[in-house]
Amino acid sequence: MVPMARVLRAEKARWRRDVSARIPWAGLVVGGGLGLLSSGASVSPGWTAVLAWLNPWAVFVGPMLAVLVVAVSLSGDRASRGGGTWWRPVARWQMDAAKSAISALFILMTTFGAVAGVLAVGTTHEAIATLPWARVAEVVATLWAGSVSIAAVIVRVGRRLGLLASLGIGAVWCVVGALAAESPFAFAVPPAWAVRATIPLFGTHSNGITLPPGSPLAQIDPLPWSLACIGFAVLVVTVRRREGGLPGVDHLTAVPAPVTHGEDRAPRIVLSRPSEAWQPRRAGREASSRSVARATLVALRRTPLWIVPLVTTASVLLITRWQPPTRVLQVVPLAVVPVVASVTPLIVWGRLRPAWRAVATRPVALVRPALAAATLTALVTSCSVVVPLLVLGAVGVDSTRVRVLVAMCALTGVMWTCVQLVLTIAAGRVVATAAGIIGTFISLLIGGSVLADRFWRWDPWSWGRLTEPTRVAFAVPVMIATTALSCLALGRVVRRVAAR
Repeated sequence: MVPMARVLRAEKARWRRDVSARIPWAGLVVGGGLGLLSSGASVSPGWTAVLAWLNPWAVFVGPMLAVLVVAVSLSGDRASRGGGTWWRPVARWQMDAAKSAISALFILMTTFGAVAGVLAVGTTHEAIATLPWARVAEVVATLWAGSVSIAAVIVRVGRRLGLLASLGIGAVWCVVGALAAESPFAFAVPPAWAVRATIPLFGTHSNGITLPPGSPLAQIDPLPWSLACIGFAVLVVTVRRREGGLPGVDHLTAVPAPVTHGEDRAPRIVLSRPSEAWQPRRAGREASSRSVARATLVALRRTPLWIVPLVTTASVLLITRWQPPTRVLQVVPLAVVPVVASVTPLIVWGRLRPAWRAVATRPVALVRPALAAATLTALVTSCSVVVPLLVLGAVGVDSTRVRVLVAMCALTGVMWTCVQLVLTIAAGRVVATAAGIIGTFISLLIGGSVLADRFWRWDPWSWGRLTEPTRVAFAVPVMIATTALSCLALGRVVRRVAAR
């Protein structure tokens, strides 16, 4: 058995060049944005009111970025086959414990960056001398403990489920935690523990509304709930069924063949000349647009892309069991549009990327299959937001308003689908996923509150909710221009990827 210290050193070395190690910078960016909102909105004086703007981080952004940190690292391990760890006598609990320990360190850095960003902007209207340092340390520790609990869950299940499924688990975790944080049964719901611990620290309900004077929720002690989060994470990582062998043995399905020495026994491989090997083949009949579209459809035939409209429609109908359709109508532009526009490009490019260099050798311009993929992705996104709106319109919602929302949500979804597709191809899944999480967070924070009256121009993720003629006249040309520019940029990024 390999000593635990060596496993930790190997995990640390793996994270040194991992793209997930850059995610903590997102904490500083989000924290700065929350600080700007706290200074631009009318809030009560004092540092408590400034710290209360970390409520969206505690409820949604922090846990989702923690999920992203772990899921991206696990995806890298899967791509590199564990970096050799799978073939060595390392127990699974050692790998999970090392992954959890290093992830917890980066999650702490992300949390500290978010709090520092809020406080840095808060110093513009509050005296730094009055900053309650003990309360700040308590906030950092509480937020970190809550994020570590969901990170431990992803460490256990993320290797099998992948990035998108892990993000789905994180989203469900956030929703359950926010809904159950103030219920009398919160002690039995682990996702609610982290949110409940932040209620007395921020002086707000789980939805961000300030607590009334004398509220019993303000008397909650955060320490037991934070310790419960840490204990839950430890249990998830360490408690497991008895293993029948070392992890590497499962991967070794056959004994390696002996190596033969000698030049006469080596297989002779004839390599083509460099001038013929790397240049794409352009001979032959140019593929038609119909064949390019058909090939794209065949490539995406067995992907989860086609169930996205069904999932969004079923989710909206499920919410109508607890909320009236008029309120559920706002869920589509605020949440469904940014989420779907972020997820569909990840599915499409995840399927097309392995074969993209082979596509470059075919007698077809690369921009044509790229535009076919973008068109198909935008079509699925449009169906995913239009169908729920039409269903809500059929159950009695104002038909005139539904028609306006259908047009605006479809256009917003197409714009962000093209932008996210370009970002996914050019910068990778991690950056695109982080951008999607932050965009969804901004849409819910600004578009779903009174902040929309002041900051709606800076929240293009929720432009699908606009119905006023003056605002629509501003947003529509911007979205059309952004979509056109994204399509132009798509040709450049796909050629760059094929040349790598």
